[in-house]
Amino acid sequence: MSDTLLLTVENIGGAGGLNAPSFLQPGITVFDDGDVDTLFGGGETDWFLDNQSGLTPDILSDLEAGEVKTDIAP
Repeated sequence: MSDTLLLTVENIGGAGGLNAPSFLQPGITVFDDGDVDTLFGGGETDWFLDNQSGLTPDILSDLEAGEVKTDIAP
């Protein structure tokens, strides 16, 4: 995983990042729509925000080693 992606995930996904005090919070600023979604990454390293649990878990079609997934289910 690239340092750039790690830094992005840390900055956007947590309160201590460069964008403080604004950051993603599952169930507060990022929501699952209740539908099964199939997510596709691009050619580079990807960060997937998906629902990994419950009755309608999302499908990650091409999650590869070194990529990041974050469960947005409350």
